[in-house]
Amino acid sequence: MNRNHHHLLSDTEITNITSQLAYDLVQYKNETADTLIDHYLRGDAEGLFEVITNWIEIAEDEVKRQLNGELMEDSFNDESFNPSYDF
Repeated sequence: MNRNHHHLLSDTEITNITSQLAYDLVQYKNETADTLIDHYLRGDAEGLFEVITNWIEIAEDEVKRQLNGELMEDSFNDESFNPSYDF
């Protein structure tokens, strides 16, 4: 069972994850092809689904990591935030 059974993704999140997955599959095209052929030759549909699930979840994690990094950078650039450091 994949993570999406536990939460819902917005259309934007799905688009971003799809883009990241496409990027990853191109970056690792030989490894991807080897994995697909290996599971195909073994007739391992369950294993193939598990691999695909992992690829998607890794892409989702990368999208979240990038978004969190951007949010952190934005928080450092927030000129309206002026903390008072009274010692």
